[in-house]
Amino acid sequence: MFQLKSMQEKLVESEKMASLGNMVAGVAHEINTPLGVAITSLSYSEKSMAELLERAKNKSLSNAKFSKLGEETMTGLLLAQRNLSRAGELVNSFKQVSVDQSSEQIREFNLKDLVDDTVATLRPKFKNTEFSISADIPDDIKMTSYPSLLSQVIVNFITNSLTHGFKGMKKGSIVLSASYNSQDSIILIYKDSGIGIDEANWEKVFEPFFTTNRNKGNTGLGMHISYNLVTQKLGGDIVLNSRLGDGVEIYINLPIKVKSDK
Repeated sequence: MFQLKSMQEKLVESEKMASLGNMVAGVAHEINTPLGVAITSLSYSEKSMAELLERAKNKSLSNAKFSKLGEETMTGLLLAQRNLSRAGELVNSFKQVSVDQSSEQIREFNLKDLVDDTVATLRPKFKNTEFSISADIPDDIKMTSYPSLLSQVIVNFITNSLTHGFKGMKKGSIVLSASYNSQDSIILIYKDSGIGIDEANWEKVFEPFFTTNRNKGNTGLGMHISYNLVTQKLGGDIVLNSRLGDGVEIYINLPIKVKSDK
């Protein structure tokens, strides 16, 4: 019994690390683009400024040339600034999510910020595809809970949609939304426009090791972990609604302030 429990804990931890590893690879790949553009832009600006200074030194700088070189320098600097800001946003989003996922601690957080940061770390997976992801979360929802665990649930849902929900499809969408369910709780809604789930599998979706893609290395733990995190650690309820060919809807009812299990 002890060996089985130990093996299950290792598999769960492995699933979490795999999820975080995918985000690392995706964000690293995404950051390369703005950093590359910024480096090229700064190099271009450096050459323009060097020519401007050289012409000024040689007293061969006309008003027209001064304006041209000045504009080129400013254009390069502005382009570099925009791309460095974009890279910074990606790093900050990933930093917050990765720190949260490495520690399971209760803290107060803004739900919109958490969802936006989590989605931002996964956007590289949607690049150069016709799949889209968006979040419509009110900016006034503050929770005292486990942000790391809630982020993990969202990552698992998105990964599941990409792996299973959009299987055989060329385009699709994922939408996350939230609202107050009562004074003490909120409801988080996850929807995808994928192939949906056969009614015969509804009750199996949250079972451990259930997967329709085992031949591709999927463990079938992602949705099981999500169910356990929501119902046990986050103190909520989770309801699945789906029809084959009509996407998936997942409703998560969560307390605004979770009770510590310590």
